[in-house]
Amino acid sequence: MNNHDSPTSSQHGSSRGWPRIVDFSTHFSGPMASRALVHLGADVVKVENPVRGDGNRQVGNPFADASDVHHALNAGTRSIALDRRSAAWPLVVDALARWADVVIVGARPEDARKRGVDAETLLGNNPGLVYCSVTGYGDDGPWSQMPAHGLQPDVMAGLVEVEWHDGMPRVPSSYHAHGAALAGIWAALGIQAALLRRLRGEPGQVVTVSLWEAALSWMWRETQAGLNNLPSRPAFQAMGSRYRMYACSDGRVLLVCPIERKYWERFVDIVGLHESYRKIGSWERGADYGADRDDETIVVAAALATRPADEWEELFAASGVPAAMVRTVREAVDTDHARHLGVSNPVVLAEGIYTAPLTPVAVVPVDGGYPGIETMARRRRERGAGLTAAPELGADTADVLDELGLQDLVAELETAPAHRAN
Repeated sequence: MNNHDSPTSSQHGSSRGWPRIVDFSTHFSGPMASRALVHLGADVVKVENPVRGDGNRQVGNPFADASDVHHALNAGTRSIALDRRSAAWPLVVDALARWADVVIVGARPEDARKRGVDAETLLGNNPGLVYCSVTGYGDDGPWSQMPAHGLQPDVMAGLVEVEWHDGMPRVPSSYHAHGAALAGIWAALGIQAALLRRLRGEPGQVVTVSLWEAALSWMWRETQAGLNNLPSRPAFQAMGSRYRMYACSDGRVLLVCPIERKYWERFVDIVGLHESYRKIGSWERGADYGADRDDETIVVAAALATRPADEWEELFAASGVPAAMVRTVREAVDTDHARHLGVSNPVVLAEGIYTAPLTPVAVVPVDGGYPGIETMARRRRERGAGLTAAPELGADTADVLDELGLQDLVAELETAPAHRAN
């Protein structure tokens, strides 16, 4: 997505970015899509409940009069506060649909219809619109009317294993929901494809994605095994001596992955195993995981226990052998590599500085030719430059209504009572 060359941008005369996106969604999935798109240059206007916002302002750790989730997902967006029960709702929704390139709605179809933000209504107002529907289980089908809450789609997709503790089942402590976040990423990808089709002369597009399907797609290997009655992929802990974790002398843990022959032979030399181990292996299918070689596991464990994990990592990296010290996320973002790639960006708040994690993709114009790796690296690091702080609730209501030609509604909305539910 490149604001400089888009014909749509010139048609709208937008100085804020392209495409113009109106986000009616709440919680994680829709805002994840908006977050990805705003980091790529989009102008995102969030339509929020005047009392509680999009649902993310109170979720997570308290931070700068809101929450860290709000600051992470909504940085760079604009906020208008509008109660769907107000008389102005249909008028503003109609104007937003005509103004927008993309609308994101996160609701079951019947709920979207009740709010007047369903595909039929909005495409009727703007036939060239890209309408993105994010649902729990799809727009139709036996499960389509079921509620989708956090972990629920993941459980229904087979992602969550049951961990037993004192005779009670529970979610594994390290598990985090996948479907909700991934649905947002797939929505952003679908929106990009729809915009490209529209730029090629096609009419408006409808993009649909569900949390449940996103969860299934995340486990694509297991999904295809289930569809074709094939054996499931072995769990990582059951792969063997050559693809597993080992404890090192400092108590830190190292993951080693020398399953290809060239890597295994280098691994044997670096670790100092007996030369006979170089010849042990079966590589007809390209890799040997060391399955069922408990004796080899014992020998490798003893060798790796003689050095700290970071020393082993450095030795293996120098020889091109895949291995890595196990890190926490906090350790990962505090590395020189994270700083070199620019995985985060400081955002100025009234209360201080918030460091915003950025999406992992950079789109860099080459300006007539490839500028070289150093220039590309610098431009990648700068991809978060100019990212503004997450807006206060309704901070941009007056400005957006002015852009829509609805200036007369500003005073009315400011004085209207806010309902507790939306």
